[in-house]
Amino acid sequence: MPNEFTLETLPKPNNKSIKILSLPKEKYAVIVFSGLVRESSYLEKEKLLNQFIKEKKLKTSGE
Repeated sequence: MPNEFTLETLPKPNNKSIKILSLPKEKYAVIVFSGLVRESSYLEKEKLLNQFIKEKKLKTSGE
């Protein structure tokens, strides 16, 4: 949600099955690409992402 809101000031959902929760902040490394996902393009993008993570000396906690 935008920074100007808190859990107390957020608008109430119209749908009672929607629950608003507070979760700890997390950071993710992502890469965006479009088109059909072929194994070759996926592996290429995965390699680029892993290179970026290594260059920036980021610590990962999963794949």
